[in-house]
Amino acid sequence: MTLAGRKVFTVYLRDITERRQAEAELRAYREQLEDLVSRRTLALVSAEERLVTAINTFKGGFALYDAEERLSIANENLGRFMPEVLPHVRIGVSMEAMTRAIAAANGLGEDWIRERLALYRSHEEFTAQRQLRNGQWIETSVRHTPDGSTLFIITDISQHKQAEAALRQSLAREKELGQLQREFVSMTSHEFRTPLAIIDASIQRILRRRAQLSSTDFDALGGEIRAAVTRMVGLIDTILDTSRIDSGTIQFNPQPCDLRQAITDVCKRQQALATRHRIILDLARLPDRIIADAVFMDQITTNLLTNAVKYSPNGGDVMVRGWTESGAVAFSFTDSGVGIPSDELARLFQRFFRARTSTGIAGTGIGLYIVKRLLDMHHGTIHVASKEGCGSTITVRLPVVEMPIG
Repeated sequence: MTLAGRKVFTVYLRDITERRQAEAELRAYREQLEDLVSRRTLALVSAEERLVTAINTFKGGFALYDAEERLSIANENLGRFMPEVLPHVRIGVSMEAMTRAIAAANGLGEDWIRERLALYRSHEEFTAQRQLRNGQWIETSVRHTPDGSTLFIITDISQHKQAEAALRQSLAREKELGQLQREFVSMTSHEFRTPLAIIDASIQRILRRRAQLSSTDFDALGGEIRAAVTRMVGLIDTILDTSRIDSGTIQFNPQPCDLRQAITDVCKRQQALATRHRIILDLARLPDRIIADAVFMDQITTNLLTNAVKYSPNGGDVMVRGWTESGAVAFSFTDSGVGIPSDELARLFQRFFRARTSTGIAGTGIGLYIVKRLLDMHHGTIHVASKEGCGSTITVRLPVVEMPIG
């Protein structure tokens, strides 16, 4: 600048020590901040990696949708629970799109989709169970976070369902056994009481009139006592047979067997007792031999023929037929007795079950149960055709060829 005709220069001096120190401190602070941010970023990345690893380690399915209902995190096991929708599992897919994919894969309609989306958007926590097409049971728990995200956790509860089903079966079996026990006590108390009453009455008559009894009267009373004892022994044997069958200790011995002769022998024995009935045989079409347990065949035939006679209290004909058909041998018993109500036919072979038409007729409800179990050992079948008040026809079919034992 010109001052008094002369060129002069003006120099200002300023102390910037404090500014330099402040700048140095600012640079140091910035470097510390950048280092802190870097370390925090690394920590966050590491934490995210650990979180992802933990989510993938989780045996259940995991999915997190953000506040915009877009998938932000999903673990690898999610596809294990829903392999059919695995192609749709990708970051950014909408909750509605995934819900529709699940519905399409499992045959679920629009109502299910609307119901589920309404639940997801209600921000209420809930748990739902569902069985997949492969039989697997899953439980889906839905939770909501403060930032508006929606968390889905899917777990496999198949084992719990199996244990639950097993427990229900055990409880039902226990209930059934309790009912069977009550029925058994009721049945035995009734069935034993009758022959015991006969024995007691006969013995009392002998004691009161022993001096006046003729040999004929004495023999008659003795016969009544023996018949009552035989009835009790038969009942005990039946109960023991049931126990041996249920425990698997009964001996099954299939051998060549003359079924025609076995049925004929049973009919002769029964005819001698059933004086009010006529037992008619038509067994010519039966084969000479089949493979069967002769003792069991006798027991099966005796039970079925005894029932035909017993449940025809007014007498009449009992028709016994035998024939072969389509690789099987068959025989049937037809009576004109009280019959069986149609609504009770399905329960006929249950242990201790007796149809309501059997009221007033002695019986245990065990005979047909034993027949069914013995026929199962022979791989045979039994069929009942009956109409209440019009009699019944019970048909047994057995394989002609030799069958596996057991």
